[in-house]
Amino acid sequence: MMELRVYSWIIVFLLSTYVATSKELTCEDFHCRNNECSESGECLQGCMDGFIVDDEGHCVEGCTGNCSICDNGICRDCRSGYFGLLCSQLCSGCQNGSCEKYDGKCVNGCREGFKNPPFCDVTDAAYNKKQMDDEEERVRGFFIWIAGTIILSIIFAIIIMIVAVVLQRSRTPDEPSAERLYREGNDVTEIV
Repeated sequence: MMELRVYSWIIVFLLSTYVATSKELTCEDFHCRNNECSESGECLQGCMDGFIVDDEGHCVEGCTGNCSICDNGICRDCRSGYFGLLCSQLCSGCQNGSCEKYDGKCVNGCREGFKNPPFCDVTDAAYNKKQMDDEEERVRGFFIWIAGTIILSIIFAIIIMIVAVVLQRSRTPDEPSAERLYREGNDVTEIV
């Protein structure tokens, strides 16, 4: 029994030492963008700036193949057609594929089929769809406004009719008052 207590104290001591010295790894330790990763450490939204995904799927310091000048894992310049800190974003809508390295603004304007200068990041199809959605929303809003106006007008007309009927009944008694008084006194005589 004494041995069991000694072993229990040793186990408790070892566990408390392990817990005190161990650190749970976080997504930040794996260099994941927005600190989002799976339990195995795989980054769900890619790597933080300055890191790339290696062959094993982990984020390591380095430059992408789109980087034209790499200095100690930091991309200093992008190949033509790319921009961003790691040169991972494509200048897809720019004329001649050329854009500014840091913000992606197109140097020579938009190529055919793209809009939203200076970034040229919206295709004509997406632009036209947005325009159609906006127009549908305006038409829907207009019809809702008309329906609301008609309903309110009908309610207002009903209220006016009810008020008119109530006022009419309160002004017009069932019989003239002089005739009613005479009948109460004498059922035979009638006032002309």
